[in-house]
Amino acid sequence: GISAVNRIAIDVSATIDGDGATGIHATGISLVADDKSKVNALGDAISIAASFGFAGGALSVGVALAENKIDNHVEAAIRNTVDIDATSGGISVLAKESNRIEATTVAAAAAVSITLGAAISGGAASALNTITSRTSAWIEDSDSVEASQGVTVAAEDTATIDAEILAVSAAVGYVSIAVGLTLADNQALNTVSAR
Repeated sequence: GISAVNRIAIDVSATIDGDGATGIHATGISLVADDKSKVNALGDAISIAASFGFAGGALSVGVALAENKIDNHVEAAIRNTVDIDATSGGISVLAKESNRIEATTVAAAAAVSITLGAAISGGAASALNTITSRTSAWIEDSDSVEASQGVTVAAEDTATIDAEILAVSAAVGYVSIAVGLTLADNQALNTVSAR
């Protein structure tokens, strides 16, 4: 059998926190926090058993387990400022998150019994894929934020889970039993806010 655990948990931040004694004056101001995390997981488990003779049996079990998780925090912010001015352009505060999980989990088992006994095989594949990222953009505790071309505060999130799960089981014998089981649990529970 095989078991694989893949986890990504990072913080991405673009922030102005305070503006000093004279404030911040520029033609334009742009804050962008951008993350593109990706998990690409492939897990295969293969099991083969055989028995020959007058009496006997063959047992084969293949198990593949995968757990993939992305839990990021992406933020863009202006805070604790007194005087921020974009004199000829705009002010942009943008947080962007684009996460992707691509997972393929395969379990295969085969049993052959050339006897009076039994051939039993089982294949089981499971994949748990979860995305729980937080993406936020904001302006807070700032007295004066001015821009000749306007102020934009935005948060964007795109989460994609692409999972393929396959369990194959085959048995050949006087008495044959073959079982294949699959389990998939895909969850995208992201939080997006702009204020």
